[in-house]
Amino acid sequence: NTSVATISNSGLVSGISAGSVTLTYTRNSDGCNNTLPFTVHSIPSSPLAATITQPTCITTTGSVELNDLPGSGSWTLQRTPGGTTYTGSGTTYNVTGLPANANYTFTLVNANNCTSLPSSNIVINDIPSDPVLGGESFVCLGSDANVTPNTLGSWSTTNNAIASITNDGLVTGVSAGTVTLTY
Repeated sequence: NTSVATISNSGLVSGISAGSVTLTYTRNSDGCNNTLPFTVHSIPSSPLAATITQPTCITTTGSVELNDLPGSGSWTLQRTPGGTTYTGSGTTYNVTGLPANANYTFTLVNANNCTSLPSSNIVINDIPSDPVLGGESFVCLGSDANVTPNTLGSWSTTNNAIASITNDGLVTGVSAGTVTLTY
């Protein structure tokens, strides 16, 4: 069936579509022949990136959850760049420890040793810098002072009995002493 596979006189088989065929070899010198059952396996789907987790100030690497992996049999994921391989089974796999500031693709080699096309480009951003803090470095007892940033985060103090702080960056002097404010 040439819609599944073709074969050259030198024995090179080309898969056209998934399926099974019977290859027949006939010897020219005497007309004797023999057959060989042959299977063409489909190319697996490319892994799909579901959830990408970017690096933070605390966790300096990224990760990606890959879906649409084969539901049966084992498989191997190959990462580009880096050439790292991950072996597993099941339809989902979480790749962790991806170095920051890089673009990655993944190919899948299934149990039949067929390789998918690469996944879409997965971008792992650079590690974010620490926030830039500003404002006063002291407050008088019973008074208020402002520190920044005052949006998109939260503030804490090492001792609320000495100085309290709101997430808006408002510091109130409660009693004499020294505290560390953390954003």
